[in-house]
Amino acid sequence: MANQDSALDIDAVADQIFHTDPVEPLRSKPRQQRSERSIDEILDAAVRVASSVGVEQLTTVLVAKEAGVSVGRVYYWFEDKAALVDAARTRLQDQFVGFFTDQIKDVDSSDATDLVASHARTVLMFFVEQPAALDLLDVDRTSSGTNELRALMADIIEMLLVARVEGIEPAECALVSRTLVSMLLALAGDMVVAPPDQHDVMVDEAVYAMFSYIHSRYPHEDDPVWDDPENPVQPARAVKIEGGRSRPIFPPVP
Repeated sequence: MANQDSALDIDAVADQIFHTDPVEPLRSKPRQQRSERSIDEILDAAVRVASSVGVEQLTTVLVAKEAGVSVGRVYYWFEDKAALVDAARTRLQDQFVGFFTDQIKDVDSSDATDLVASHARTVLMFFVEQPAALDLLDVDRTSSGTNELRALMADIIEMLLVARVEGIEPAECALVSRTLVSMLLALAGDMVVAPPDQHDVMVDEAVYAMFSYIHSRYPHEDDPVWDDPENPVQPARAVKIEGGRSRPIFPPVP
């Protein structure tokens, strides 16, 4: 496999994705720490309401009630529901990037097994801790478009593919990364409603599924599958094994 010399620079990936100036959803700038706390309490309430009833059913009245403030106070800071949701989404995006960076900043990108496992676990556990993020950050998951959350998750996978699969085309790279992201988001939706004692085995299953897909598509160049035209899952491209190869990964045992 082709190796990289340093750990994956998640900050650099995030900088590439969040390259535009953020939308300022506040009607006025908070001038005191107390005002900032008030805004945070409203946004916390918005996240809880979105987690409970969904973004479509979220209203400023429900958020105000959840935050223990007047509706007027919500409108003092936010022009309308859209601005409130945008602010909650922006804060969750920042939290996601920070959480992701902290969790896998020391992972060696030359170790595909560790990188895939860390990527899956980090994404899934973030959504377990912030279930409203599935709605607030992935509002367009049923459309053909994308958003910053999907872009960050996909770009990290694409960095792995470009570094390790020689000659991979951008369109193919994007297809594979989108498939893996969609898989993770679907599993995240299952995890947020599953009992906590099932989380570990669900994460392990996600890692196994992701790695199985990647390895089936891009096996090592000396893998026997290349000499077996009857193999039911035929590969797309070979992965070089310069400097080492991926470690074996086994299915979880519930």
